[in-house]
Amino acid sequence: MKKKIIVISAAVALLALLAMSTSLAWFSDNDEITNVFTVGSVKIEQNEVGADGGAFVQDQDLMPIVNVNNPAADENYIPKIVDVTSTGENPAYVRTHIAIPTKLVGTLKLQLSDSTKWIPATTYESTTSVDGVDYTVYSFTYTDALNKDNVTDDLLLGVYVDAKTDLKDNPATTEADLEFCYFDDATGEYVFTGYVAWKADGTASEKVNVLVATQACQSQGFTDAQTALDTVFTAIPDFSVVTP
Repeated sequence: MKKKIIVISAAVALLALLAMSTSLAWFSDNDEITNVFTVGSVKIEQNEVGADGGAFVQDQDLMPIVNVNNPAADENYIPKIVDVTSTGENPAYVRTHIAIPTKLVGTLKLQLSDSTKWIPATTYESTTSVDGVDYTVYSFTYTDALNKDNVTDDLLLGVYVDAKTDLKDNPATTEADLEFCYFDDATGEYVFTGYVAWKADGTASEKVNVLVATQACQSQGFTDAQTALDTVFTAIPDFSVVTP
């Protein structure tokens, strides 16, 4: 109970700090219709909406949650709902990839749906680099073939930052900047991620991008989605061309 009180208090204190700043680290979406890669006579759209069903709003403030028992109900939770629609005449199999900065793995959380039709794809390499930033990629295959106008179940529901996250000047570095860090219960110390959130002068130094891209191929001639997509695509998408 004591640890929980300390963690929540720290998060509240951090929220107060962020509220005083006019220049924040940003959360940015990367889910435009151009972020699709298709082979065969198929057409798809990668959809992304907010909680109200409208287009996802970019550059939202990224702050740690307080409600650790129900992140989706927390005011700092960012709804980012992703699914895929087939718009072509031929049925398609789809695979969606979500990439987050590797330095923030464990700190930046993905809230995934409980759909049993999205299954992890482990065939691909799980890391990539975009503009000098290393990303860890999570890939998911949709088991059903999509006929025209069919829509997948939701895959991604939202994104949030763990309540134990803080922003501190890393004593191991000489730069005057602030880094994401998290409190380690085992050691009782903060662990710095090395991901610069914003500088000491209050100016944003780096956006926090979550990159999402979808691959699709024809279902004709294949018995299942995993086999089809593994055969047609031998690597994750080129995230360097994914539109911010």
